[in-house]
Amino acid sequence: MTCIVLDDEELSVNFLVDKNIRKVPYLKLMGTFTNPQEALLFLQTNTVDLIFLDIEMPNFDIDGIDFMKLMKADQRYILVTAHAEYALESYEYNVVDYLRKPYSFDRFAKAVQKAQERIQLPAQAQEISPKLIDSLYVRSDNKKVRMLFDSICYVEADRNYATIFRADDHIATKTTLNKLEGEFPVTHFMRVHKSYIVSLDKIEFVEKDQIGVKRTEGIVMIPLSSLYKKELLQAIEKG
Repeated sequence: MTCIVLDDEELSVNFLVDKNIRKVPYLKLMGTFTNPQEALLFLQTNTVDLIFLDIEMPNFDIDGIDFMKLMKADQRYILVTAHAEYALESYEYNVVDYLRKPYSFDRFAKAVQKAQERIQLPAQAQEISPKLIDSLYVRSDNKKVRMLFDSICYVEADRNYATIFRADDHIATKTTLNKLEGEFPVTHFMRVHKSYIVSLDKIEFVEKDQIGVKRTEGIVMIPLSSLYKKELLQAIEKG
């Protein structure tokens, strides 16, 4: 599977290539670019299966969204960026997955596997709208439990355990918050604290350093870290 990287930060490019792409034997890197104009020029005479694309490139006239608008409609992308607020807009294009910095190799590998599966689909299958993933399975008390994303209010972590709270109940599972974060759709869930992920749809209000999340029993107050506050407010405004 051929690919290129477009990110205006050289350190991000090097991390993506050296720590991730080179570990996947079926990825063939055709080039790296820190300038979107140079990437566009390359793609005028070359085709690739996949583009690893940053969104914000403040030193240039176009950003990642503009770049995708200039490309052919069937070009596939994995977005690699620290800005989750662009996720909803970017999915208007042929985006396979979204890697939010910082990301692990495991999360990277899942995104690449998803891209490979998309590319290997027969042409007629690609014309059919894919079934949306609406849930995940977690292990609890020696059984796999299906959790609908729409039913989840928030997740609270304690070291290597996480408790997933729904409107009327909760389920504890042995996993890390980082691993769960990679399973949730970024358009509907957001990390708001080192120990919490919340459903954007279940937020009732935000005040200072707390978030009010709605459950059947009433409003639950979730701590909001200053590290995530700006991004959360931007996501709420766009939503």
